[in-house]
Amino acid sequence: MVIILIRRCVRPEKEKEFLANFKHPVHSGYIGETLTKVRDPKNLPEPMRSFNVQGENCVTYINVARWKNVECFMECFPPHTPHDIELETEARVRVVLNVVLDDV
Repeated sequence: MVIILIRRCVRPEKEKEFLANFKHPVHSGYIGETLTKVRDPKNLPEPMRSFNVQGENCVTYINVARWKNVECFMECFPPHTPHDIELETEARVRVVLNVVLDDV
């Protein structure tokens, strides 16, 4: 299993539309995912703001996707798929994480 983090920078006025249209993929290699929203760091202590992934002038979401392998993900979502300029302020950013320990 791999975990793929996908940063989505959503236009504030399009947030409801983004959430309404968010769908889980249909693919045999898809295991599951969790959609998260980056919290405004203003009210957090400095040590809780050291991993900055928040985009500018947008609502930042991080999709934590679990896939059988990266090839299955790329089959479903080709690497050069353009972002939706109506909903997003910039291209999606992705990173692939290999699971080292699970449910420790």
